[in-house]
Amino acid sequence: SKYLWKIAEDRSLAAAISVEEGEEVRVSNFEITFSTLIAGGVSMKAGYEARQVSVVPEGKEKLDTIVSLNLLYNF
Repeated sequence: SKYLWKIAEDRSLAAAISVEEGEEVRVSNFEITFSTLIAGGVSMKAGYEARQVSVVPEGKEKLDTIVSLNLLYNF
């Protein structure tokens, strides 16, 4: 499932969620990003992603997270 909210012409918020289920393992993903134009062709994108796996090896975490910050140039 995906969602996009155009806050303004140069700003947007996007979110996505998915669940993949097998016979023994379920993987859930969630991602949210915010994008905005800084100046000219330069924009910024900040994001957060979480991935949860129902069955993992001993000593491993079920939840992995990623935080990102990107500078983009459009030409």
